[in-house]
Amino acid sequence: DVVITTQLTADLLEYAEAGGRILVLVRSASALPADLEMRRRVEAHLRRLPHAGWPGQRSPWEGDWVSSFSWILPGAFPQLPGRPLLDAAYEEVAPDHVLLGYDPVKHRDEVVAGMFVGWVHEPAALLWSFDQGAGSLVLTTFRLAPESGPVAATMLQCLIDRIVEPRPVRR
Repeated sequence: DVVITTQLTADLLEYAEAGGRILVLVRSASALPADLEMRRRVEAHLRRLPHAGWPGQRSPWEGDWVSSFSWILPGAFPQLPGRPLLDAAYEEVAPDHVLLGYDPVKHRDEVVAGMFVGWVHEPAALLWSFDQGAGSLVLTTFRLAPESGPVAATMLQCLIDRIVEPRPVRR
C-alpha cells in the first residue's frame, strides 16, 4: 500500500517505520514538521522566502537572472522529456519549495532531481527518496496535484510506480 499525502504526520511516519511507503507532495514549509524524526534531516523552504545571510536577505533559490539551475537525472523518468536541466517543458510542475539538508555526496543515490545556485552552491533537492525504518519516504516539491497537465500526471504516475516497486534487501 502507498499513502499519498501533502502533510507528513507522526502517525504516517510510524506507518513508514513499520514498512509502509509514503509519497509526500510538499506544497508548504509545514508539510514536514521539524519535530518528526525522519531518517534524513529535511526542511521544506519556500523558494522566494528571505534567507538570512544572503545579500538583501533574498533567497538564493529564487532563480532570477538564471542564477540557479534545476536538474533531473537523465533516465529518472523515461516517459518525460529527457534533458538534464529543467526547461519550459516542466513549467507546469516547477516547484515553489526546495528541500534543504541535501548533501550531493552523502545523498547522491537518494536525490534524482534538485537545484543549485551559481557555481554549484546551495544544493537543494526537489525529489528525495530514502528508507524510513522498514518502509520508505518519497518527498517531492514538484507541483503534481491538483495540477492536471501531462507532465504532472506522468510524473505522479512514475513516482507511484517507483514507490510500489519491490526494494532490494539491504544486508
